[in-house]
Amino acid sequence: MQRLFAVILLILPVACAQTPMQRIASLFSDRWTIVDRSVSSDGHSKEPSRKGEERWYTLGAGAPLIEEYRSQSLDGTWEYDTAAILWDATLRKYRGVFCADFLDHGCDPFEVDWPERIGHLIVMSGSYTQKGKVHRWREEFDFSSHTQFTQSLYIAEAESDLKLVASILAIRVPGTSRTDVHRRVPVE
Repeated sequence: MQRLFAVILLILPVACAQTPMQRIASLFSDRWTIVDRSVSSDGHSKEPSRKGEERWYTLGAGAPLIEEYRSQSLDGTWEYDTAAILWDATLRKYRGVFCADFLDHGCDPFEVDWPERIGHLIVMSGSYTQKGKVHRWREEFDFSSHTQFTQSLYIAEAESDLKLVASILAIRVPGTSRTDVHRRVPVE
């Protein structure tokens, strides 16, 4: 009996270990309300802020991790974009694809960097083409807790220095289950 208990103690950490997709999905998966503050060239927030939501969820097999972003612009129209994140087991890193109606190619790939030793900071970066111009971008997700993160978006034309263009505060919607994430709910 003692040997069985010792074997169980040795195997338990391996049996409970999460895959890379499970780790990143457990951090993001849920419905989040957002306040999107555009930033002027001098680094100050432009008013008023945009409000919206982000929904993060995995498909049936646990991959990919999907992000659906939507926010209401100042003129009342809704803007949307979508991203999908996967674990590349060969390269041993996360990769993604970003899709939006303003992209010339419809979707563009991006890289995901999550130095798990830091834990709370995930960085996504890539480039896209819009109206024939190439733009570079970097997005930092800083989790201050399991219920809140700040998303900072930096963009620049091809060879220019990246500049902060938006800061998004996301708050996890309490009481939502993973199945609620798939339902469209009007944003207040």
